[in-house]
Amino acid sequence: MKCLIVSHACVARRYQEKIAILAEDDRLDVTLVVPPYSLEGSRKVHLENDLGDGFRIIKARTLFTDHMFITLYLNMAGILRSEMPDVVYMEEEPCSIVAAQIARARRKMGFKLIFFSWENIAERWYRLPSPRAMVYPRCERLVFSQAHGAVAGGTEAMQALRRRGYRGPIEVIPQFGVDVDVFSKDDSLRLREQLGLEHFVVGYMGRLLPEKGVTILADAVARLTFPFNLLIIGRGPEKKRILRRVDELGMLPKTRFVDAVPHDSVAGYMNCIDVLVLPSVTTRIWKEQFGRILIEAMASEVPVVGSNSGEIPHVIGPAGMVFDEGDPGHLAARISEVFAGDRAKLGKAARRRVQQKYTMRKVAQDLREFIFIIYNSPSKGEHGSPTSAES
Repeated sequence: MKCLIVSHACVARRYQEKIAILAEDDRLDVTLVVPPYSLEGSRKVHLENDLGDGFRIIKARTLFTDHMFITLYLNMAGILRSEMPDVVYMEEEPCSIVAAQIARARRKMGFKLIFFSWENIAERWYRLPSPRAMVYPRCERLVFSQAHGAVAGGTEAMQALRRRGYRGPIEVIPQFGVDVDVFSKDDSLRLREQLGLEHFVVGYMGRLLPEKGVTILADAVARLTFPFNLLIIGRGPEKKRILRRVDELGMLPKTRFVDAVPHDSVAGYMNCIDVLVLPSVTTRIWKEQFGRILIEAMASEVPVVGSNSGEIPHVIGPAGMVFDEGDPGHLAARISEVFAGDRAKLGKAARRRVQQKYTMRKVAQDLREFIFIIYNSPSKGEHGSPTSAES
């Protein structure tokens, strides 16, 4: 079976591991289509590997590459005609231009189509006079009418797809898993010493944005009654406000700020942390879609505490602790529970959960199984409505 995968995220070599695992199956002939580069935050990530490991890579020609939802693939029609895939899996939101391009081509070519979605706010639609209000809903309706299946990055993304009207099969699979060989428990004593971390370390890693709730974390740790250090790793527009709040609370001597670190250094810093906190706050247009840093911490046997924003409780499950978002008192109580509890037991439970649900191999295997289910399912009806049972 010829499977064409379209993914802007897979310009990064570490994410191509999932594609390589898919390609291990002799029944699959896998080709990956990517733009010349993708954005991770404000950083451009260029295609790092022109030759895939067991699969082919096609670097497409694109316009508006800096704007993911409106990126236009100039040679997509030619790629599809040349490859003649049996299944196209596009890791692109259904409201995007490239998703609509592929859905339109499906009407003529007849391949099975699967799309991916992280969007977990069903009501997040743009209104006139924004041009997005005229484009995004039309793209999504076209994709919904042509898709044979959908992959939702989380439980709430699945629910949002249903509320927006998608009626085909949906499987909940995160976009990427974690490498448990890279993220594992290790001794970071030397790095802890370099950072001046002498006490119980409460850590945050990620972009410093208002919706990430780092000032709430600062307010929470100020209430702790035992010796601690606060370690904040990341960069973003909220940094000055966080610094000011930490200073107001008299915690500068206890706090260490580290700029964003390269991905291959994250595991070392993770092992400096005694509890990883993700204090995200839901806004009108955003709530946490997954929280990848959680599974990296859990794989490293670091206990995690997260707010109840979006997908966080589903990711943590019974292997960590959840607090009411925006409530520093509740967060302080949860951190204190971790401090007083059996941290080794918590850490081992967290790693087991990752090994069961969130490794890159598990994600790839679940995706491969779903691709074959869709490939072997009945074709779409005459007007594009799914003829198979809704999942």
